[in-house]
Amino acid sequence: NEAGKFAEAKEKATLCLQGIEQKLSGEMSTFFKEEIAGWSRTSLDKNQAMGFSNITAVYEKGSYSVDVSLTGSSGSGGGLGGLIGGLAQSGLMGGGQQVTVAGIPSTLSPDGTLMVPLAKGSILMFESGDFNSADEAIEGMGDLINDFPVADINEKLN
Repeated sequence: NEAGKFAEAKEKATLCLQGIEQKLSGEMSTFFKEEIAGWSRTSLDKNQAMGFSNITAVYEKGSYSVDVSLTGSSGSGGGLGGLIGGLAQSGLMGGGQQVTVAGIPSTLSPDGTLMVPLAKGSILMFESGDFNSADEAIEGMGDLINDFPVADINEKLN
């Protein structure tokens, strides 16, 4: 029965892809170290849905808390992730000022959210409700951003 064999092959391929996605997600999460520049990681979450993988960590230092998230598409087509990455690169995401992180042109929005577009349409974001402006954010979490292994993550994505 050809149809039965095809369905079985498709199921095996899907499981294989899921395994690759989990491995990649696991490898990526190793970059979210327990301590970076005096900031301590208090949580780490990994999610996968509809071809997207998302790793989110919360870092705390003193009274400040910063959410760092890496979102990417696990498919090769780029899809929505590619579209979002393209928007981020063209600076269409809410204006903001251009800054460079690990040699990558990034966008710092007026509320202090930093968006770093990475390879394959992935995006690394630094967000915190503790800062009210771009200047406050850079001053408050600049050391975390500078010491975060952004270049290593980007290289792994390529």
